[in-house]
Amino acid sequence: SMEVKKRILYATPHMGGNKLKKLARLHARKGTMDSFVADLESRLDRFIYRCNLVPSIFAARHVIGHKHILVNGFPTNRSSLLLKPMSIVEPRPSSKALFRRLARRRL
Repeated sequence: SMEVKKRILYATPHMGGNKLKKLARLHARKGTMDSFVADLESRLDRFIYRCNLVPSIFAARHVIGHKHILVNGFPTNRSSLLLKPMSIVEPRPSSKALFRRLARRRL
């Protein structure tokens, strides 16, 4: 419903309406609300934000877009990448100073 969509968009302002609609349709057909939330939380940008590596979801998208993050040893710039259970996410070795600065700013 429209109210549910508004609540989800409020919680995830970085996701456009079309991405959200695609994800919701996929889970409406074959999944449950739990699988929808699991897919939503397994996005790379949400993961970086939830791990408290960056101060906001928008900073997470910025860091990912500039390839400061390695997923399974390879740099990626897709913030909507869905992580698998055994995926390894780490900062690029040359970007560790950036994450130290970001951590100091939040403490």
